[in-house]
Amino acid sequence: MTIAARFKAAQSTGFRKPLPTVAKIAATFDFNPSTGELIRKSNGRTMKSQNTNGYYVVRVDGDSFTAHRIIWKLLYGYDPTADIDHIDGVKTNNRPSNLRLASAAQNSVNRKGTGASGYRGVSFSRGRWHAAMRVNGKRFYLGASHCLEEAAALYREAAQKVHGDFCHRSVTEKVTE
Repeated sequence: MTIAARFKAAQSTGFRKPLPTVAKIAATFDFNPSTGELIRKSNGRTMKSQNTNGYYVVRVDGDSFTAHRIIWKLLYGYDPTADIDHIDGVKTNNRPSNLRLASAAQNSVNRKGTGASGYRGVSFSRGRWHAAMRVNGKRFYLGASHCLEEAAALYREAAQKVHGDFCHRSVTEKVTE
């Protein structure tokens, strides 16, 4: 394939490499849906290589692909039309029940991101806990409280209204990881 043809194909898939065919994937890997693991048929090894972002990657005909995209195509028969979100936020959990299509904005909402408070969207300033969030690039101030949990509740209520199921668990519980 020429460079121009690869570029055109990449443009049509959001600048991602087109995935191999389902037949090629099925001939190369076995998939265990209960563990979310891809097993290379040629040697029986479970694919555990990770890229710098923490996602499992696999090679097919010399090209690297994230395992969750390969799994999506194997399960549903088509290249993902959007980002694939790991519902629980664990980048290596590729069980089918943990994968869903998401816009870039939805995917970014469902990522771990807590500050020193232990709650997403809550910070301490001038003797009070402040809650704020960004929606479509705009910052919204939600309020302040002397109580950390009350400020977290302000953020949680707003985030669940705006983001629904895509809220990361750090919105609904204190994360100490």
